[in-house]
Amino acid sequence: MKLITLLMLLVTLLRVCATSREPDERAHNIAKIHTELAAAYFERKQYAVALQEIGVAMQADASYAPIYNVSGLIRMALREDEQAEADFRRGLKLDPDSSETHNNFGWFLCQRGHERESIQQFLSALKNPLYATPETAYANAGICARKVGDLQAAESTRNAH
Repeated sequence: MKLITLLMLLVTLLRVCATSREPDERAHNIAKIHTELAAAYFERKQYAVALQEIGVAMQADASYAPIYNVSGLIRMALREDEQAEADFRRGLKLDPDSSETHNNFGWFLCQRGHERESIQQFLSALKNPLYATPETAYANAGICARKVGDLQAAESTRNAH
């Protein structure tokens, strides 16, 4: 009798765990879809709509790191530098291995006069062997190294890829 009660309790707990995961997965999927929509609107320079999509994504799952990468890009384009930097840093706090966020944050820093700090971000992006577009980070690092007159570093990034 105790065994049956214990098994029933275990089955009930497993059901609760399974159903409690569904809302998390649903929220994650909503955040992902709206982040992707925001990125598409960003590419079309429809920043207001892109920010609306970011808002929906954040409401669904504020812990979804790519939200902050896309939001940082939008804020960068709008020259809302303080918010852009905060977004990139938040994204990296949530996902320190995101090569895309490291590269985009690096480009932001380079464009805002922090070239040396930007190069560190590009190098962090390149640490990930699965980074799909390392040539972008190499090129960006070279451009920023050249901006500060470090021609040797700029040349070494050109030859690295």
